Amino acid sequence: MQATTSATNGWTHGNLPPTGSARSFGSLAACVGRASASTGASCRSSRPSMAPNPAHSCIARARRAPKKGCAYSLGRESANSSSLQPRTADISSWRPAGSWSRGTTCRVRGFLPERWSCRAMNSVGPKVQIEGLHASYRNGFRRLNVLAGADFKAGSGEVVGIVGPNGAGKTTLFRVLTGFLMPDAGSCQIDEMAPTEYRQRHGIGFMPESCRPPSTWSANQLLARGVDLGVSAALREHEYQVATSRTGLDHRTLRRALRKASKGTRRRAVLAYALIGDPKLVVLDEPFSGLDPPSRVALRTNIQQAAARSATVIVSSHNLDEVARVATSMYLLSRGRMSDAPVDADTIYKALSEEP
Repeated sequence: MQATTSATNGWTHGNLPPTGSARSFGSLAACVGRASASTGASCRSSRPSMAPNPAHSCIARARRAPKKGCAYSLGRESANSSSLQPRTADISSWRPAGSWSRGTTCRVRGFLPERWSCRAMNSVGPKVQIEGLHASYRNGFRRLNVLAGADFKAGSGEVVGIVGPNGAGKTTLFRVLTGFLMPDAGSCQIDEMAPTEYRQRHGIGFMPESCRPPSTWSANQLLARGVDLGVSAALREHEYQVATSRTGLDHRTLRRALRKASKGTRRRAVLAYALIGDPKLVVLDEPFSGLDPPSRVALRTNIQQAAARSATVIVSSHNLDEVARVATSMYLLSRGRMSDAPVDADTIYKALSEEP
């Protein structure tokens, strides 16, 4: 369900605000759509209910209609609609920073939605092609040029590793790739579509480098916003079970508040959120950060399994050893410039050693 521009909701199509803005990304919509006052229907009555499960009761509670003053509401149901069947966080209609509508104030800073739009309908991963990409962002009164010519390709079943030191521009590259930042020059296409168009049609599994969900949320509540509300309850439960089993999250960990969990547990919860629904494009920004050795082994297994399911996986890290174990090809990104062709681990190690 996509929100449209109207006098009732005030939403317009646009890109998301940058991560460093005063009103940065909030949680996925607490309520994907509300029924209008004229219909009298509510999200609670119109949404399909989950199968009763005491261990996963947080999922059903998380989908209830938010109370007054909730973080987000992506549009209203039209008077002609008889039922509400929203999709998972269709953020194509979110306003840019500085133009938020009344009642949509972001309460959380730095929390980036990892899963968007409808479920992936393609059986194979998309072809990603970036050519001559230049990107910059504003820092106060200055504009910082981060990317100065990035070129790389990725296809179905491939694991492409982007390796570079801290501050090389890996996060900025992924923000352009996922449609969070408009490039200054160059092209970025996913199956010959713009990133924003692709994510609206197929969805993207994105794990950001820094992700701070609301401190009161549990992992159950986080994952409840990743399942697709437009499918049956049995399929939602199946996707939930698959995502938690892949990341090794048990029932006790899922019920615990994220503020009480370790960094590695929070990263695993966000990874499970990104993998829900088996997206065909998976973008992982510094996924090995904060993970202990067993969790790193499990993450490498998840990456390899995603590639085996014909997904396109793009991973960035400054840890060359971890990326070299899973990547089918690697690119070096340093000081905003990327290598023209895939390079081997020895070349990257030598280049990183020579940098001051």
